[in-house]
Amino acid sequence: MPLSELHSRIGGSSSYLAKVTASLARVGIVVSYRGAQGGLLLAKAPKEIPLVDVVSAIQGRITSAACLTTETAKVQVCTFHRAMDDLNKSIISSLGKYTLADLLEKPCCHTSSGKVCPDCKMRPKLD
Repeated sequence: MPLSELHSRIGGSSSYLAKVTASLARVGIVVSYRGAQGGLLLAKAPKEIPLVDVVSAIQGRITSAACLTTETAKVQVCTFHRAMDDLNKSIISSLGKYTLADLLEKPCCHTSSGKVCPDCKMRPKLD
């Protein structure tokens, strides 16, 4: 898909979209082709792309609390940082359970009346 088409479908800042797609290409989630016939292509099947990889590619590695690093493992860790470490592990675990295929299966939520939820700003056309 050309980047311009992707931008027209989801909106937002074109410069931000370019940075996000560059990050996804850098880690091998998408392949980017230049030129008139260029665009983006998923590097793997959607069911082989965990959301944790997508989020990590875009925002950076999901890290734990600073005092829980290997360099300071001998330090008695405070309760707050243990709680933050548990939260971090839960986020990674939850994102690891879902794939890009799961997003494609149900891209938007709907209200009980069948209308698209107003919070779902991104409604990609899937054909």
